[in-house]
Amino acid sequence: MIQNTTTPPPNPYYPQLDELIAKIKKSVGTEEHSLLVEHLETAHAYLRGAMPEECAVNLDLARQEALGLSDEPLQRETNDLIERLQKSLPVSSAKKH
Repeated sequence: MIQNTTTPPPNPYYPQLDELIAKIKKSVGTEEHSLLVEHLETAHAYLRGAMPEECAVNLDLARQEALGLSDEPLQRETNDLIERLQKSLPVSSAKKH
């Protein structure tokens, strides 16, 4: 029996998520919003590992933490990317908002 060994194409949100994490670390400091960064990095890892339900949970947690960002444009950018990521996840794992 031949197994399908093709891998799915990389998620188009990987680079955007990497850029956002770097931007948050640079603009507000790692300690100030370490939980936000941690939730985004964990969501990223789950996204790469094809674990959409776990990714969705961490995106929800990141959304909550993003409310504490004092930089409003960065907060909007963070929430926008989280929303796009959640919509890209399989329906069974994406929360209905």
